[in-house]
Amino acid sequence: MIDTMTELIDEVRLLYNQFMELLDDLHRDVGLTPSQRAVLEHLRRGEITVPSLARERGVTRQHIQSVVNDLVDLGLAETSDNPAHKRSPLIGLTPEGDRAIAAAIAREQQFMRTHLGDLDEREVRAAARTLSQFRSACAAGIPHEGTSSSPRYPTTDPERSIR
Repeated sequence: MIDTMTELIDEVRLLYNQFMELLDDLHRDVGLTPSQRAVLEHLRRGEITVPSLARERGVTRQHIQSVVNDLVDLGLAETSDNPAHKRSPLIGLTPEGDRAIAAAIAREQQFMRTHLGDLDEREVRAAARTLSQFRSACAAGIPHEGTSSSPRYPTTDPERSIR
């Protein structure tokens, strides 16, 4: 018999894969990848450096740099001087990037309201709390660079590696 923790892990994995497919489908016509969408959403919080964003998202700096380069080329993000570090510029949203992520979020919310309309706000908040606790517990068990010789196990698909 499968225990409840294994069942939760399996559900999270399946949900993640389905959510990435959903994001691909929802944003294909505007050319926004799931990784680009995730970075744009993070940039709504304010300017940040590539290394800081990579640490916060739990992915490699190189992956974030590649995504940021694409976003800058598309006119959705921009760099500015970082007074705290000359070699690590701040990354921020352009007005077009702000409009793009707002539209992406609106599409996603509409999809969720249409397909999950029977869930009330209490249920959604409880699910979000549970997933947040689960994510925090998992993060506590991940060796971070410089703290262990244990390897991290990144996905082999960089498009699906952004969280």
